[in-house]
Amino acid sequence: MWTLHLLVFRGRLHLALPAYLGYNNDISRIIIQKAGIENMNKFERYRQTCSVLVCPVCGGGLGLAAAGRSLTCSAGHSFDIARQGYVNLYRGKPVNEYSKESFRQRQQILEKGMYAHILEEICSFLQAVCGAGQPCDKQMLDVQLRDGAGRPRLLLDAGCGEGYYTREIAARLGGCGLDFYGVDLSRDSVQLAASTANQAGGAASAIKWLVADIGHLPVRDGSVDFLLDIFTSANYEEFQRILSPDGYLIKVIPGEGHVKELREAASSQLHHKDYKERKGAAVFSEHFETILNKAVSQTFAVTPEERDVFIHMTPLLFHVDKTKVDWSAVHSITVEGQLLIGRRKKKE
Repeated sequence: MWTLHLLVFRGRLHLALPAYLGYNNDISRIIIQKAGIENMNKFERYRQTCSVLVCPVCGGGLGLAAAGRSLTCSAGHSFDIARQGYVNLYRGKPVNEYSKESFRQRQQILEKGMYAHILEEICSFLQAVCGAGQPCDKQMLDVQLRDGAGRPRLLLDAGCGEGYYTREIAARLGGCGLDFYGVDLSRDSVQLAASTANQAGGAASAIKWLVADIGHLPVRDGSVDFLLDIFTSANYEEFQRILSPDGYLIKVIPGEGHVKELREAASSQLHHKDYKERKGAAVFSEHFETILNKAVSQTFAVTPEERDVFIHMTPLLFHVDKTKVDWSAVHSITVEGQLLIGRRKKKE
């Protein structure tokens, strides 16, 4: 018979589970909060991964170990589940292209809704295809009718960063029977993504978070039904490998008007002042059958603090000497993405 212990610690009610059930009784691990129990499925979320994940060492299937605290393959390779609920499957040297602070700052911009219009378009498409809602326009409706019924099962966000899109899509489509994975090469970003999702609770707390190279994803062939690649580089050959025959690649690249106000301010230092969204769309169509190509744009008034975050998070400005640019005239910023949705081309 189970014995549960309720404790009050620093003004909060905590739940301690017995050690013989395989739980660590660190009272900070499982917390009863207003929204419910946090992190209850930290390990359990990985119960069914063997049909999806493969060992980065030998390629064998990865499943939850008997002790329930790591993922293991039949060859005995083991990968611990971190206390935040993510798993590091990257075998190379740690990659820290961005600082922890830059991830937190970028998360603040995302949480303020400045990319929500792009998120909503993606969710509308997913809802249309999954049958969980209405498409946002006739073009998406045509896609739904052409592809017919069906409920794809697995969504993987390649290059998930802080996990904003993965988390928000899970919150909106958690009842559609989808299984969610977020993957990024940066451990700092995945750590932040996992922690934020745990705090959000609900469907977000069931997301599987992985540190892995999106150019060599530890995922079985043809196992992904929805593949997200949002404002990050693409490895189309790898994407083709992991997508199911009826799967969708959902990619967002910077649109023509993306952060145009910042680019104009720094124009004297930019060798390439424009985003080549047409070139990006053409490369996309070389590898996938494009079924949707749509510009999604919105302009926001920004504070000086928000403007500074945009300046430091925009790759096109990474090599600009920011101290020599007069940013004072920038009071608004346009966030524009070119939404590209495609499917694997049929072999002739």
